[in-house]
Amino acid sequence: MRLVRNEKPLPAPLLEDFPVCPPPTPILPTPGESSLNEAFAALRKIIPTLPSDKLSKIQTLKLAARYIDFLYQVLQSDEMDNKMTSCSYVAHERLSYAFSVWRMEGAWSMSASH
Repeated sequence: MRLVRNEKPLPAPLLEDFPVCPPPTPILPTPGESSLNEAFAALRKIIPTLPSDKLSKIQTLKLAARYIDFLYQVLQSDEMDNKMTSCSYVAHERLSYAFSVWRMEGAWSMSASH
């Protein structure tokens, strides 16, 4: 940079000279996404899961389908007595346990076949 006589060098730009960008706004779910997320949360509460399960949406849907199949098989088997078909807490716990065992048996048989 060459200085011409009687010309002063330009001062260095100050921080105030730069535009201030606003902070990024958080991306909020749309009303449709929000209700969909609520539906998945409700479904996750209904399906018996293992403590280690952290299910994605697709995993939740697949597990729900397996749980429906399991419940259908329970109803078809006629092995359960009338006490088991009542909507009591104990019946729900027994079904949850039976589903967890059934699920693990399926996982073991799938890993053994691969």
